[in-house]
Amino acid sequence: MKPNANRQILVIEDSFELNTILKEIFQETYAVFCAYTVVEARKILLDEKIELILCDIGLPGISGTTFISEISKDPRYCYIPVIFISGYQSKDIQLSALSSGGIDFILKPFKINELVLKVENLFRVIPPRELQQLRGGNDEMLPKNIVKEIDDILKNSFSNCHLDIGGIAEKIGMSQSTLNRKFMKESGMTLINYIRYYRLTKACELLKIGDLRIQEIATMCGFSSVSYFCRAFKQQYHSSPLSFVNSAN
Repeated sequence: MKPNANRQILVIEDSFELNTILKEIFQETYAVFCAYTVVEARKILLDEKIELILCDIGLPGISGTTFISEISKDPRYCYIPVIFISGYQSKDIQLSALSSGGIDFILKPFKINELVLKVENLFRVIPPRELQQLRGGNDEMLPKNIVKEIDDILKNSFSNCHLDIGGIAEKIGMSQSTLNRKFMKESGMTLINYIRYYRLTKACELLKIGDLRIQEIATMCGFSSVSYFCRAFKQQYHSSPLSFVNSAN
C-alpha cells in the first residue's frame, strides 16, 4: 500500500514525457493525477480532492500563472499549495508565478531529489486533517455541478457524431443559451469545445491501449472524419495521433 495514498497531487504539464516522469516519481507514494491542459486540470479539480499542484507555466491556451491566479480566488481551491516547474529563467516571470499564488518555483532541468524533498516537506507542514478543515466540509453547499451532469450524458453518448448542444440541453431541461452560459461560468470554456475535449480524452485512452486503428478510434469517439479527428487531436496534444502512440509505447 502507498504510504501516502490519500494525499493527492495534480501535475499540469503539456509535455507528455515530463508528465510521465513526474507521475512515475510520485505514484509510488501518492495518488497522482496528470493534466496536459488547463481544461483537463479544471475537470480533475472538480472530481478529486487535490492537495498539491505541480504546474508548468507555458501551457497551451491559458498560461499556468493565469490559471493558478484564477483558482487562488476560488474558495474551493484557494487552500491548495502550488509549486511551479518551468524552464523560464527570467526573474520577472518567476516572481510573477509566485505572485499568482505559487509557494515555490523550480527551474527546469531540475534535480529529482530536490523536488521530492520539497513535496515531502510541504505535506509534512500541512497534514490532511488541516486541509480538510480548510475545506470546511462545504462540498454539499456548492452549486449544482453542470460539468458532472454533462459528463454523465457524454459517457453514454460521446460516440454519437450527431450529438449537439441542443440534444444535451433537452436532456438537462434548460435552454441552449442558459446551458451555455452556466457551463461557461463553471468550466471556463464553451460547451462545444468541451464536447470535443471529452471525445479527444477518450480517444487518447484508446490510443494508449494500441489495439485499434486510428480510423476506428475516430469513429468510436464521435468524429465525423479521420482528418478532423487528427487536426483536433494535434491542436489539443501538440502531437499527431500516430506520434502520440509511438511516444506512449
